[in-house]
Amino acid sequence: MPPTLLNCSAYLPRNTSLAGHCQVDPWQMKIYKIHTATTTVTAANVETAIDYVRQIDLPNDSPTPYGFLTLHHGEQFLWLLIDLWFTDILRHFVHAAPLDQTSLFGVGPQDGTCCCVWELEVTKHERDKWVEHVLSKPEQPDFERYLSAELSISAPSMNSV
Repeated sequence: MPPTLLNCSAYLPRNTSLAGHCQVDPWQMKIYKIHTATTTVTAANVETAIDYVRQIDLPNDSPTPYGFLTLHHGEQFLWLLIDLWFTDILRHFVHAAPLDQTSLFGVGPQDGTCCCVWELEVTKHERDKWVEHVLSKPEQPDFERYLSAELSISAPSMNSV
């Protein structure tokens, strides 16, 4: 019999926005940040994450070297998701840093953890824009339109919760 009480708070949207773009050869990447009304992903967090991604060994054999990074200030970690397009396949890598040492990124849990419901919003948006601007027109994919398509979600303020 399923549990009648979940051990979690009621779902609320989290602030989600495009923090910019970066080049991690050969990848052109969007950078998203996700946080609650009481937390933040700082510019320093973004720069540290980009530096970390540039130091790890990413695959470099994609015919479509585009992807996106998602930085999420979660309850346990500062999560760093790396998603890389290989035409119609998305390769997904999970990394994380402790909240008290957000400059110390490392490989995330190896227990099958993929992403949370807030990170899935980014993945869904990116999938839809990849299909719209790239896969739906394979003779003339519009990578610039893909890179310019961004997601923005606002969390309710603490006063309205």
